Amino acid sequence: MSKQGEFDPEESIQSQGGKARAEKLSPEKRKEIASAAAAVRWKTPVASHSGSLKIGPWANIQCFNVEIDGEAKRMISQASFMDIVGVVGSGRAGANRIGMLLDNPLMPPKKTSGIIKAIQNPVKLITDNRLMIYAYDSILVVEYCKAMMEARRNSALPDWAVGYAEACERVVISLAGVAIAALIDEATGFQLVRERNALAALLDRYLRNEFSAWAKRFPDDFYQELFRLRGWEWKGMKVNRPQCVGNDTKDLVYSRLEVGILKELEIKNPWIPEKNRRVGYHHSLLTDDFGVPALAQHLHTIITIMRGFRDGQWSRFKEFLDVTMPKKGDSVQFLLDLDD
Repeated sequence: MSKQGEFDPEESIQSQGGKARAEKLSPEKRKEIASAAAAVRWKTPVASHSGSLKIGPWANIQCFNVEIDGEAKRMISQASFMDIVGVVGSGRAGANRIGMLLDNPLMPPKKTSGIIKAIQNPVKLITDNRLMIYAYDSILVVEYCKAMMEARRNSALPDWAVGYAEACERVVISLAGVAIAALIDEATGFQLVRERNALAALLDRYLRNEFSAWAKRFPDDFYQELFRLRGWEWKGMKVNRPQCVGNDTKDLVYSRLEVGILKELEIKNPWIPEKNRRVGYHHSLLTDDFGVPALAQHLHTIITIMRGFRDGQWSRFKEFLDVTMPKKGDSVQFLLDLDD
């Protein structure tokens, strides 16, 4: 065996090259690759999509789409299920606690034994952001809740367990409400405009219909840092700024606030070619209660990031910003080599 850093003629060129490449990867990238390799090795299914399903004012269910043995499955994380039914615990111990609630001699064993076994053996899967979790098929969750409700109706639950059955009933009723809303939207075609309506509501919170009185919204530090990173001489705010500064402002600020904000601003505040300017300032269309505070917080964050880069490092700064604060609607890029 060779010492560290020495050439080992018995070690393959491919192996040495692989190790060299691995050493250049970030810890996060190595973890991602290891997770993917583990999924292949242990045949662990990997979720293609994930999200959070809000039911009522009391719960957010972590859910996933995953293909298992060629069949599309809708899964709910074990942690979410335990949370909504009020059971404390995690992993195998938590699963056993959930199953024990149905392990009752007054319940028909043919009806409950399969549910109990499935609950006590959650599916291991890898989420789309490469985390290993335990989860249940959404149909199993509904069947479990229905069985708990039946057990309560048949007085097959001890007094201390009735609260769990009530939690299960609340889950079923809430899920039914979500399901019927989705079915109606699909039948009427409303799901095609649902996202547009949600975007319209968001824009209404951010933007006003008319220009407000002018007020200073961009601190001098923003432009001073921009000039420093660009490698330009800073002569103060009273000197006319290059035309590209307006494009930089759109790029760094308005395109990263929320989806659709920049597009709507450019509709409400169009460019006038003959005057070589816009009708007004974009920021004067932001609402006082939501848009202006969001802009202020965003600018504070941008300026803080700018100060972390040296003079003339505009490209480095932009590369970093595109990863940490990507434009809304853009896919996130990954930096594997920030060696400064």
